[in-house]
Amino acid sequence: MTLISAHQRHQRLVAGERDALNAPRVCPRVDAAHLAVLVGVGVGAGFLSALFGIGGGVVMVPALHYGLGYGWAHATAISLAAIAVTTPSGVLAHARRGAVDWRLAWPLAVGGLAGVTAGAWLQPRIEVPWLKLLFAGLMALGAWRMLRPALHARWHTRHPAFLLALGLACGVISKLLGIGGGLLSVPALALTGTAIRVAVGSSLVPVFTNAAFASASHLAKGVALLPGLALAAGGLLGVPFGARAAHRLPEAGLRRAFATALAAAAIAIAITSGAF
Repeated sequence: MTLISAHQRHQRLVAGERDALNAPRVCPRVDAAHLAVLVGVGVGAGFLSALFGIGGGVVMVPALHYGLGYGWAHATAISLAAIAVTTPSGVLAHARRGAVDWRLAWPLAVGGLAGVTAGAWLQPRIEVPWLKLLFAGLMALGAWRMLRPALHARWHTRHPAFLLALGLACGVISKLLGIGGGLLSVPALALTGTAIRVAVGSSLVPVFTNAAFASASHLAKGVALLPGLALAAGGLLGVPFGARAAHRLPEAGLRRAFATALAAAAIAIAITSGAF
């Protein structure tokens, strides 16, 4: 019998999970109980997304990976599938209110598609612990954004090169971490003088195109995305309740509480990531 060290065992586990995205995945048996849990996770993600203005991926990926035992790569793929299904309704709602500036949205979307492609190349080359650490950093950014929702313009630019570069970065983050990328694009646009409602509405366009493009790639590789539909169904149920609660509950206290929970989760993910 060949003995291996704990470090070698850990490295093999990391390599196996890193390669998982490129291998066809069989969807775990989705019985009634598992389906109900996935819908419940989706309801929670949709509710919190509408209540606090955060991306659902920040909730769905940790729930799938740490709560339901999905591999990291599979969890991020499922999250993106759910985002691709639920985001169009948000784009339409913001567009009807004139909150989508297509001069911002299209360059962000084009850059995002290039970013998703780059992320697909990067993903098997980055060890999962470092992806978890990056995810924790984005969660910490989300917590900071909740505590400081008002951002003042620092510079004014709508240069296509800036928007393409921002879209590229968001696309890479989206593919690697299973989130829409709005955590990065919304504050960046707000800092350039874009009204926050326009920044949110315009960012939803590349959030959708990034998630849809990545999901199409996953399907082509045989990745099982059926759980994403259950998450999406739950998300569509949860969003209206979150929007209603946002106008009825004491926002300041809720924001502080949830930001604290996000920060604590970010710290826990970073500590247990295995990157150190």
